[in-house]
Amino acid sequence: MIKKVLPLFAVAALLAGCAIKGPVNATSNVASSKSGESCSNHLLMIFSWGDASIATAKTNGGITKVSAVDTARKGFLPIFYKSCTEVSGD
Repeated sequence: MIKKVLPLFAVAALLAGCAIKGPVNATSNVASSKSGESCSNHLLMIFSWGDASIATAKTNGGITKVSAVDTARKGFLPIFYKSCTEVSGD
């Protein structure tokens, strides 16, 4: 019985996915005319490329004064994972 159930659990764990989105920071600067995004990718939780920092998102959007910062993460664990940061402001 265990020999039949254990492989099913292993396959289910490998096919598990995840997506998380939420705010990181918000200020009283309500009006925001610009937005910028930066992303990073991770493969097998060992190899990473890209830059999901707030500074890179600010540069990509041409923002000098930040109003809000949001983050989103999507993953096909444990194989692939993507993290993005979105900044809005002026």
